[in-house]
Amino acid sequence: MQSGWLGRYLDHQCAGSRQNPLAIEIDGSLSLALKGEEQKALAIRNVKQFNKMSKSRLNQFLLEQHEAEHHLVIHAFLYRTVRETVNAADYLESQLNRMPRHSQFPKTQLGGQLKTIAQMMSAGLDSSVYYASMSGFDTHVNQQQVQQRLLSQVDDAVGVLVDTLKKENLWTDTAVMIFSEFGRRVAENGSQGTDHGSGNKVFLLSGGLKKQGFFNALPDLSRLNDGDLAMQVDFRQIYSSLLKDWFKTDPSSIVSGRFDSLNIF
Repeated sequence: MQSGWLGRYLDHQCAGSRQNPLAIEIDGSLSLALKGEEQKALAIRNVKQFNKMSKSRLNQFLLEQHEAEHHLVIHAFLYRTVRETVNAADYLESQLNRMPRHSQFPKTQLGGQLKTIAQMMSAGLDSSVYYASMSGFDTHVNQQQVQQRLLSQVDDAVGVLVDTLKKENLWTDTAVMIFSEFGRRVAENGSQGTDHGSGNKVFLLSGGLKKQGFFNALPDLSRLNDGDLAMQVDFRQIYSSLLKDWFKTDPSSIVSGRFDSLNIF
């Protein structure tokens, strides 16, 4: 099975099952980054709907079958999975019933996701990772106009998130990483866009940063790598730094290779 770095972090942290999810993705399906070999994050799009679905007739049937035929191994596995889901759903909805509602998030895809994350954090959920995603950046055509619109949405939504967490006195204990799963070529492709390439930016925001600014020099457009930006910081070094300095865990069993910490936190 394939696994991602945050999923392997969950494997490393979790000894046995947990009633409360350690990581949550605000989506209908789970990204690879959050899948471990033994542990996985919880993917939900809407907390109330998730709780309703967890109490479906099928789930109730599986729970009842386990009570009636607890000696069967397959029932034990299904029971454990369903019971953990039902417990997580109950916990999430009970906590969100007590959340503050003082921030006006933009009515965009990302705005809605970050609003849910802010609500969960304000409610004190026992989760160390929250994951949101935004589509539309595969800009092969009319890149400038599309990027301006999408990046404005990111700016607006993240800005409200930061303000909310400051009001909730959570900002010092929060780190936000903004990244893309692929980069773009430097040269225009003839359709006023760019094609897939290597090299990209990563933004780290936190009230606990040791210093602000750039961790590498600006790209040198006269020294490209086969038409792509030349990499200066290995993404695995960023992961390792977050695991070691923020999550306070040993990155050696989670990220391949050994990297010096960037000393961000």
